[in-house]
Amino acid sequence: HTHTVLSTFSLAQIMIRPSKFAMTYTLGNVLSICSLMFLMGPCNQIKKMFDSQRRIATSIYLGSMVITIFAVFKKLPSYFILPLIFFQFCALVWYSASYIPYGRDILVSCLKNACGCCCG
Repeated sequence: HTHTVLSTFSLAQIMIRPSKFAMTYTLGNVLSICSLMFLMGPCNQIKKMFDSQRRIATSIYLGSMVITIFAVFKKLPSYFILPLIFFQFCALVWYSASYIPYGRDILVSCLKNACGCCCG
């Protein structure tokens, strides 16, 4: 978790070297999943990740990490990598909310209220 947190706080790096930030952030997320596998056991963690209520969120989250790593290794331009970082963050939040009772409902409600303030 420390790797993910540290990369999140290095906001200046997003503008200077978005590829480096994207790789650090993605590796932090991979390490977080691996640490949970160590604590819960790989089989138990995979069962929970691909439970019927998390299957789609998990697939999108893992897919966003794979696409981000692919984009970094292909040396795609910043305007492609920056949205991938944002998408990966959103996927992480949605995936994490699935572990909290009513977490997704609360998140949706917060987003509706925030959008209502700005857009309505």
